[in-house]
Amino acid sequence: MKFDNKRMVYARLYAGLAIVHLIMLIVFFCEGCRILGYINIASVVFYLLLSHKVAKEGDMKRCAFWCTIEVVAVAVTSTVTVGWSCGFMQYIMALIPIAFYLMYTFQSKEIKPSLTLSFVLVGLIYICLLLTYCLGLQVYELNPFSEKLLYVFNTTLAVVMLIIFSVIFIMIVNEETEKLKQSYVQLENSANIDGLTKLLNRRSLDLYLDIFFKKARGEGIDFSVLLCDLDDFKHINDTYGHECGDEVLRTIASVIKNCLRADDVVFRWGGEEILILVAGGRAPAKRAAERCREAIENTVVEFEGKSVSITVTIGVCPYFQGSTKEILIARADENLYKGKNNGKNQVVL
Repeated sequence: MKFDNKRMVYARLYAGLAIVHLIMLIVFFCEGCRILGYINIASVVFYLLLSHKVAKEGDMKRCAFWCTIEVVAVAVTSTVTVGWSCGFMQYIMALIPIAFYLMYTFQSKEIKPSLTLSFVLVGLIYICLLLTYCLGLQVYELNPFSEKLLYVFNTTLAVVMLIIFSVIFIMIVNEETEKLKQSYVQLENSANIDGLTKLLNRRSLDLYLDIFFKKARGEGIDFSVLLCDLDDFKHINDTYGHECGDEVLRTIASVIKNCLRADDVVFRWGGEEILILVAGGRAPAKRAAERCREAIENTVVEFEGKSVSITVTIGVCPYFQGSTKEILIARADENLYKGKNNGKNQVVL
């Protein structure tokens, strides 16, 4: 549930509690119990203010805390005034999920001890009221019909509150769980992506190689390994600095991605080396490698007023029966160094 929606749910909930207390104050004034009538007037004002505060500011956690305090205060005062038979102590039971909700959502170390103390005090109050019941103490006696009416009303409302706050708590837990899942996905993605070039990193290569090998062996879909190495990259770092070298790597990574098809996958192999898995055999691999080589040769990287050009040498090895990951990469690497020894800026297959 989005923040604004949650805010409005809480605002309407508090407005509903204001209506509940409005009904109660009418009942108590009709019965001549002015003490509880005035207390319920204060509760009506309290919940209207709380509803307004949540709707405008969205401070839902603290409002829930003060709502808990109000419920305890009214439940205790009403029980002492008109006795246990009216069912006001049912609200203490309805506070249980609110207690867990507040403990779950409040993260501050300063607030947690005060909340714990609050609920300990609630328990002590409950024990004191049990003693009051056992001793038969009661300030004001209502007529039997009003007592039964209030008992049914309070019990029903307490059950409704229990359900509402339990559902809210479940929704919050589900929302937090979904956030954790999203965070996990983001962490997983960041673990598989090179921070500089935004290409997939070496860690994720095995996963993709397994997929390509499975298709090649099971469905007969060929693929090729392309190993690219930027020519004289050390010279760029030594001449223009490592920041310039980083900008060159970022640019070249983007150029290579733009040269490939959707089925091809690009990885930063390490340093200035980039590995590509091309969907297709010898001919498609050679075309893809030449596209990348030509595009890089025609790219000029601008950095702090300097124009930097670079070329790339690419070693290619198509998949063949009996090959393994290690064999394909090793042969692509051999072809790469053949190109390096033969003058660079070329594709060797």
